[in-house]
Amino acid sequence: MHAERLLSSPFDESESVGVFVIRANQTRVNGIARQEALLLAAMMIGQAALLALLLCGAVAVLISQPNIKLARNMRAMTPGSTERLDTPARHRRDEIGSLIGGANALLDANTRALQRERTLREGIEAMEAQYRRIFDSSSAGIFVLDEHGRLINSNPTVSKVVGMSLAAMGDLPRDDFIDRIFAQPERVRTMMQTAARTGETVSGDLELIQRGNARRWVHCLISVHHSLEACTQGQEQNTTEGLIYDITERKRTESAVQYQAEHDALTGLHNRAGSHAVIDRLIAGAVADGSALSVLCIDLDGFKQVNDEYGHEAGDQVLKVCAERMNAVVRRSTDLAGRLGGDEFVVALRDVGPLELTLSATAANLLSVLCEPVILSGGTAVRVGASIGIACAPRDGTDRATLIELADASMYEVKRTGKNNFAMAVAPAPCDRH
Repeated sequence: MHAERLLSSPFDESESVGVFVIRANQTRVNGIARQEALLLAAMMIGQAALLALLLCGAVAVLISQPNIKLARNMRAMTPGSTERLDTPARHRRDEIGSLIGGANALLDANTRALQRERTLREGIEAMEAQYRRIFDSSSAGIFVLDEHGRLINSNPTVSKVVGMSLAAMGDLPRDDFIDRIFAQPERVRTMMQTAARTGETVSGDLELIQRGNARRWVHCLISVHHSLEACTQGQEQNTTEGLIYDITERKRTESAVQYQAEHDALTGLHNRAGSHAVIDRLIAGAVADGSALSVLCIDLDGFKQVNDEYGHEAGDQVLKVCAERMNAVVRRSTDLAGRLGGDEFVVALRDVGPLELTLSATAANLLSVLCEPVILSGGTAVRVGASIGIACAPRDGTDRATLIELADASMYEVKRTGKNNFAMAVAPAPCDRH
């Protein structure tokens, strides 16, 4: 960079005597500029540092110190007391004031919760006192067991309900109360486990161990309570409380009603509904364990003629005798002999398949005994026969309706072709089942 200017004569301005040239020292100019820039930057950094120090001081004075004081005051307060934090006048409208207000609200909520807990505890203590009175005078049997099932305490009603003398009851603490009292102790333990897991009372009807000839039943309510004993190294211990009511008469009534609902009044065999229920259970068991089941549909041949010639009373006698004979052939408690209605009967044989000799032998025995003469009350001998159709699970199906339908069809085929015989069902083709 440079600047030029003409030099004029001092005597004659129009006469140029030379040229005046000014040139900048660029190196010096750059050095001065750099120094000025560094100085300006240093001043800006200093201002920023000063501003940061002032800001930190303001934060410490306006925020940190009030918060530290607030925390110190809260630590010094007694839980559940009416003490509250004071809000300085200068902080009533800022964040510190909002924080103190929230802390006081939390303290209020905590005080209310503690008060509710005290009230609840007082209620529980009153309830426990009431339970003690009930325990001593209740008409229900009340017992308390430890975690090992040993009797801790019981009221006198327990002795009456379980049918044990007070002397015998006195020996129970040394034994397992559950095993000594209940016929199905494992079911009682399952109820206890459920009550412990859910924290709720579990109830059920339980049979007691039979003492004498009569069976006894109780309705039992079980609840499990958790407690900590300081003297046992803080290990958790459970106590089981149980209430028992004698429901023996109710159970007898229910059993009688259920028996009447599932059995034929004339023959004593399972009726249609009871037979269907038993067959359903047998099918479910066969499917579950992969075993076989045979269903036999039986229709008495010639029964209508006996009924028409000798009357309904004679027909009833024939039905009862035939039912007794079928029961004698079907001896296993796991098998079924039932009356579907009229002169139609059904037999179900568990664990018997279509290729087993037991099936054909049982069918032949049924034919043999049903064809024997029946002596009526007046001394007259009458005869009936039988047509039997047989279907087997799982070969012919795995539902009751299909098995009975196929066995029934086979039975009618026997009637059509001469009666007094038995035949196996012919399973429909897979496409026919749909």
